[in-house]
Amino acid sequence: ALNYVPQAVKDLRLDGFICSNGAYVTVHDTCIFQDVFDKRELCVLMREMDTAHINYFLESYAKCYVKDIAERHFQDLVHSFKLPSDAFVPLSESLNMEGIVKITLFPSDSAVTKRWMRKLQDRYDCCRNRHETSFDIGKKHMHKGIGVDKVLTHFDIPFAKTYAFGDGTNDIGLLTVSYTH
Repeated sequence: ALNYVPQAVKDLRLDGFICSNGAYVTVHDTCIFQDVFDKRELCVLMREMDTAHINYFLESYAKCYVKDIAERHFQDLVHSFKLPSDAFVPLSESLNMEGIVKITLFPSDSAVTKRWMRKLQDRYDCCRNRHETSFDIGKKHMHKGIGVDKVLTHFDIPFAKTYAFGDGTNDIGLLTVSYTH
């Protein structure tokens, strides 16, 4: 989410950001693209996770809404990635479901993570995070490469004049799109 971006990076006054695995793109502080979850679809997913007692957070451009903010796996993720704690707020019944672009799940262990990824992979793009005990859910076929394409189109930059690099499985779409153009 945009709220993960450290202030020191924001102070560089970059032209824009591609966030939430490509589902939210800004240029000069203006959103030029977002691909949000449908409210009904989101409610079904939340009910599935609640029934299975899996912690999760819902990511919008401005905040991340966490089911159980005190849960150990979630706190480990915040600590290991040095994420700003004020970017996360407790999930409440009054949450406005508008603008949710990504979901991160925190199953109890890596076996449960793998099982849930298999369960959801036909409906969503699932990407395991580096520490193996959480994974991201995005809309099917949404990835950073789509976000890059939106920025390049906005600035009329040909793919041939770009470079791409990444360090995780959520970068595969970016690298594939960049390589094939």
